[in-house]
Amino acid sequence: MSRLDLRWRGWSWYHDEQNQQSGHFLDFVVDGTSLCDILEPGMVSQLGSKDQLLTGLLLETPPSLSSGRYELYGCLCGDVMCGSITVAIERAGDRIVWKDFAHEDGEAVYKSGFGEAGPFEFEIAQYRQALLSWPLKPESKRARKKPGLWIEGVNYDHRHR
Repeated sequence: MSRLDLRWRGWSWYHDEQNQQSGHFLDFVVDGTSLCDILEPGMVSQLGSKDQLLTGLLLETPPSLSSGRYELYGCLCGDVMCGSITVAIERAGDRIVWKDFAHEDGEAVYKSGFGEAGPFEFEIAQYRQALLSWPLKPESKRARKKPGLWIEGVNYDHRHR
């Protein structure tokens, strides 16, 4: 049986001297290992900005993606069309199973390249506790809340042009 935890993780984005930013996001950690490191180090979790993401991971609402899968990591902008790492989640008795990790772009699901990830089985009570009791946000006097992320920069326009 695997253990799920959430941990704040730092990220930074640099386009040029006027457009740079850093902050933190909640990372999914399974058995002490960051899934972001295994799956896609360049993406961030949107957990906290999308209510349907949390309720979906808890299997309280159906998946928001047309593929029937759940988003774990994606682009800073939060748009699945930029690419997301998704997973199939099912309940099996007193367990929650994450399996079939894939890259998804809103049009297609690409399952190759994720062979070393999962499946992961979580005891349902520990799984729910991990998702419902997030650790406190990192402290920063300059930080402000932006959907899904804890941001310390102020110049980043998250919309793609």
